[in-house]
Amino acid sequence: MENKKGAVGLNILLSVLSSVFVIGILLGLFAITGSEMEEQLYIETTDSLNETLSGVNSTNAVAVSTNSLRDCSDLTLTAVHNSTESGALITAGNYTISGCTVLATSGSPFENEDWHIIGTANYQADSVGSLAVNDTTTALTDVTNWLPIIIIITAIVVLIILVVMIMKAIRGTETI
Repeated sequence: MENKKGAVGLNILLSVLSSVFVIGILLGLFAITGSEMEEQLYIETTDSLNETLSGVNSTNAVAVSTNSLRDCSDLTLTAVHNSTESGALITAGNYTISGCTVLATSGSPFENEDWHIIGTANYQADSVGSLAVNDTTTALTDVTNWLPIIIIITAIVVLIILVVMIMKAIRGTETI
């Protein structure tokens, strides 16, 4: 084996930096895989709705309460009543549904009034598995924030070791 002077700590530094680089790549892969796995572990859930929507009109869709939940879809209304006035039944021709929002049909006699709706909507709920994967992914991505600091501290430690080794070489076998 060839022993090059001045290259003593370079091997250490390169091996440490290579290890940190590989660990960073693995952490990134685990974070990406974890987020994909989390989406597969959600549970499709149906929520029953019995609520009042304020000021339903033909220009701005009004969201039902489940709209803020993950992937709200398949809003099905079984009964719609005018809650502003007489409680009259509002037929399907007076509104359209898009995702988990309701929009009055232009020219509907019930436009700009409050509607009481009864129905169901589907959304993706967390499961124990998705929560566990989310916690793990969050922890892994937190570690990647520390990688630059770890690299700098490692480089400083390697430089200190190099200085000590050079000082020993200059002084001979004398200990410092």
